[in-house]
Formats: sequence, C-alpha cells, structure tokens
Amino acid sequence: MALIAAINAAAAGNSMSGPLGFAVFGVVVGFLGWLMRKQAKQSYEVQITTAAGEQKLLRSTEREMPAAVVAALNQAIADREAH
Repeated sequence: MALIAAINAAAAGNSMSGPLGFAVFGVVVGFLGWLMRKQAKQSYEVQITTAAGEQKLLRSTEREMPAAVVAALNQAIADREAH
C-alpha cells in the first residue's frame, strides 16, 4: 500500500525526501527482505558433539539424507554399546 502511495506521490511531482520517503523506503526494503526469506530453501544439518568440539557433518535441502545418516549413527552407537 505504501509503495502505491509513493508511486502516486512521485507521479504528482511531490518530493519523497522527507520522513515519508524514509518510511516508504523502509517498508519497501522490509517487504523485499520478507519476500527473500520466504523463498529461501530450508536446509537440514547433521551435527555431532565430541570432546574435540562440535562438528557439522552434512547439510542438505532434502530431509531424507540427513535423517538416514542420523539413523545410521544411532544404530552404530547402539550396536557398539551392546558389545
């Protein structure tokens, strides 16, 4: 809505250099940031924590691959503790 007001003001020859111009600029930048965030793809990571610190093992935009790695790690830990 503010973008339409800014276009109308510019078409009428009004200057947008005052506080209204800054407000319109802020709204436009905020909208663009929201739009970019909405279009960003979600990613999934596998992280482990050891005595040496935290390590990122895998990052993927598909959930299946990290889930399979986590399941395999959990199974390996369970098998090791059973012996």
